[in-house]
Amino acid sequence: MKFVTVCGCGLGTCLLLKMTAENALKQLGVKAEVIHSDLGSATSIDCDMFIVTTDMENQFKAANKKYVTIKNVADVNEMKQKLEPHVK
Repeated sequence: MKFVTVCGCGLGTCLLLKMTAENALKQLGVKAEVIHSDLGSATSIDCDMFIVTTDMENQFKAANKKYVTIKNVADVNEMKQKLEPHVK
């Protein structure tokens, strides 16, 4: 599976989301590629799912993309809870 974490500039929040997602997926026993991107480039990337913060939800809903929203970017338990239904 391939996941893309997204934030406005592609440098800060999405890197933390990436690390949290990698940790959560590892704990779930899922082998996956996780990359990060800025908002402007993200929707053109081919992936299984986007991982975004709640403030970006409207952009992904409007683009009709598969995504999960995360409130606390460093919370591995929240990440596992959101990703598990999509990877099992």
